[in-house]
Amino acid sequence: MNVSLSSRPTRRVALALGVVVMLGGCSRGYYRQQADHDVYSLVSQTADDPRWSLADYTIEVDPRSRMYDPYPADNEPMPPDDPTSHRYMQCVDGMRGYRCWAKFGYTKLRENPDWHHFLPVDGKGMVVLNLNQAVQMARLQSPNYQNELEDLYLSALDVSFQRFRFDTQFFGGNDTYFTADGPKRSGTASSLLTTESSLQMTKLFATGGELVVGLANTLMWEFSGANTSTASTLLDFSLVQPLLRGGGRARVLEVLTVAERNLLANVRQMERFQRGFYVQVSTGGAAGTGPSQAGSVLGAGVGSFLRSGTASAGGYIGLLQEQQEIRNQMFNVVALRESLAQLDASYQAGRIDRFQVDLARQALYNAQSQLLTSRTSYETSLDGFKATLGLPPELPINIEDPMLSQFDLISNDLRKTQRSLADIQNAVGELIILLRRQAAGADPTGDGQFRKTLDDLAVHMQLVANESKQVVDYVPSVSEDLDHLAKQLPARTNALDLLIKRIRSQRQDVDISMLDTDRVRKLPKQLRNDLAIIKARIDATPEQVAELRGHITQFGADLDKIAPAALRTRFTKLVDQVPDQLQKIANDVLELSLIQAKARTESITVLPISLAPEKALKIACMNRRDWMNARAAMVDTWRLIEFNANDLESDLDIVFEGDLSTVGNNSAKFQGTTGRLRVGLEFDAPLTRLSERNVYRAALIDYQRARRTYYQRVDAVSRSLRNNLRTIELNQLNFELRRAATRVAISQVELIRLRLNEPPKPGASGQFGATTARDLVTALSALLNVQNQYLGVWVNYEVLRRNLDFNMGTMQVDQNGVWIDPGPIDAEKVAQMLGGSFQPGSPELIEPTPAEEIPLPLLRAP
Repeated sequence: MNVSLSSRPTRRVALALGVVVMLGGCSRGYYRQQADHDVYSLVSQTADDPRWSLADYTIEVDPRSRMYDPYPADNEPMPPDDPTSHRYMQCVDGMRGYRCWAKFGYTKLRENPDWHHFLPVDGKGMVVLNLNQAVQMARLQSPNYQNELEDLYLSALDVSFQRFRFDTQFFGGNDTYFTADGPKRSGTASSLLTTESSLQMTKLFATGGELVVGLANTLMWEFSGANTSTASTLLDFSLVQPLLRGGGRARVLEVLTVAERNLLANVRQMERFQRGFYVQVSTGGAAGTGPSQAGSVLGAGVGSFLRSGTASAGGYIGLLQEQQEIRNQMFNVVALRESLAQLDASYQAGRIDRFQVDLARQALYNAQSQLLTSRTSYETSLDGFKATLGLPPELPINIEDPMLSQFDLISNDLRKTQRSLADIQNAVGELIILLRRQAAGADPTGDGQFRKTLDDLAVHMQLVANESKQVVDYVPSVSEDLDHLAKQLPARTNALDLLIKRIRSQRQDVDISMLDTDRVRKLPKQLRNDLAIIKARIDATPEQVAELRGHITQFGADLDKIAPAALRTRFTKLVDQVPDQLQKIANDVLELSLIQAKARTESITVLPISLAPEKALKIACMNRRDWMNARAAMVDTWRLIEFNANDLESDLDIVFEGDLSTVGNNSAKFQGTTGRLRVGLEFDAPLTRLSERNVYRAALIDYQRARRTYYQRVDAVSRSLRNNLRTIELNQLNFELRRAATRVAISQVELIRLRLNEPPKPGASGQFGATTARDLVTALSALLNVQNQYLGVWVNYEVLRRNLDFNMGTMQVDQNGVWIDPGPIDAEKVAQMLGGSFQPGSPELIEPTPAEEIPLPLLRAP
């Protein structure tokens, strides 16, 4: 059924709804959504430039986040309160409190109860994160990142209010009073009902003029005596235009201009913060200053203008580095255990003194203690990283990323085999000592313990046979490492040639013999020859172990058939072969692992960077968003000179106002004869301007300070970039030095371990040197140190690459906030970055555009 809007019931409903809306206003949700719409439109308009476009600027929290609030935004239930403090909400100073605090209910939730269900967990309940996933997790869970988005939102709210000041604004209301006077108050009793309705429109102009138009209607009913009623309406207007003080666009538009420029600065700063946030998560560096809600002309974009060019790995890459160092320490512990077993066997054979064995044992204990300390330190670093991501410290996280896998100079499978062989060697050594003691008895064949120990030895030899078969399977993987080394040769030799050329041109005091490109070219062939020799021995090992195990088994079966004198001779000959065979296998695995370590050591490269500091500064000037904001902030300070100078002038205002009222008892009958117009000037001489004078003088000083601060910041950026590039060049050279040191340390361990395995020469003493154990411990310690240093230089170089990309303002991240690696930086890429605009001299490339050349639509976005 259609109902006409002119029908009486409909008019009543409409009137009732109008009264309700006027009395109660719109709902909370309506105002919140209206604010969101205005803010997102403003940010979208400001971020439409591709140089600082924002893919993510809403403050709505993802339901997968720990920060997500499942309750309606406008009807939040009461969170848990302190019981003692809560009493003051119920009764304060003897007065009853507000009864409806709990109108939306209660909640015990402080965080999203379902956020755990969205975590990437494995079958063991561990959260597994690679670098890209860690960055995405941080953007999803980090309160710090959410705070920056909200600061951007709040700065856009400031713009919406300042724009609103120049919009046409309407106000309306109604005042209704009933007044009863007693007969003695005014001579007669009266009962008067008065209702006054008003509607007003105001408009502020860019020149400072303010127009006010008002309509007021008054209805009165007198109920005492003869009932009477009167009605009148007044239409008035007022226009005030300041000519000197308080007028002019420089003064009137300043607050709006500051708000608009601050929003632009905050959009730029948010875009920069998103890139800095990647740097923080990945390397542990500071993300820099994000948007500023304050709206100060100096507040946006200058806080993070300075950034150090030094590098120390933290964040996700720092955790990977700690993991790799722990693996290196584990290899060191395994190597010390193997060495201790070998030295202990040599001590049993009388070839070394007990002091050297204890020296190796002490080194093993120290290494194990350091390993435990490193693991504890890693757990502490991991808890700190969880805080960066916005995750609770008790959440189990597994950091897995192949970034540093190339620094596993020895594969995990080979290391596992080395540990197994070391355990077997220790166990077999104890069995042989026990067998020798049992064999020295009066009748070992009649002792059941001797047979049992012999059976245990046979079981352990079967374990050795199993491990030796696995060693055979490792040869192809080592061959693949040699293939990878061959593929890396062109890049390696080119990098070495460039490095040698730079060293010679700069006349650095560096021994370039370690940068021999001919040695690098010949290395794959040499390692293949070594691998072929070892392979021949490894292929024969399983059969040799099986044969030796067969002899042990046969010896056990023949115990009752052998005479005691012959038994001891045969036993001694057989048992002496076991540690020798085990040592041969351990040596083959060691040599195989060292070949793999050499191949992997020589295969690691760094991406080349060749960039002059002057060009880097030009690129930063063109691309750094905070540099753009710093230029704008200096102009904001300069603009305040004109703004504050306005207060020194006289007050001179043009006033034009008038009104028109109704006649008779008719609230709609206007008559021109009732009107009034008034035009005039209002003048106030500047006799007292001390406060204004001081503010103006301070503005002049502030501008001079801003000039000095600006060029000091530019100098600081230049220093930072120069230091960054200088450190990159240093790390390029240090990387090769650390590679050479690692190569030497591997050779030292190889030589000393082979020296331990040399049999005594005929006619010579079988004793080892007095420093053999110390030399071995020192070599293993040196290998651990140079491995960690080699790793550290590469990691620092990667941190420096990210810092350089960030400091030049060229860093790009995808929609998930993950860095898009620019790869090598050479002359061609630098030319692309500069766009052919590089000229020696000042880095300032941007000149201000005259206002008359700016298209009008850009002056005020629709």
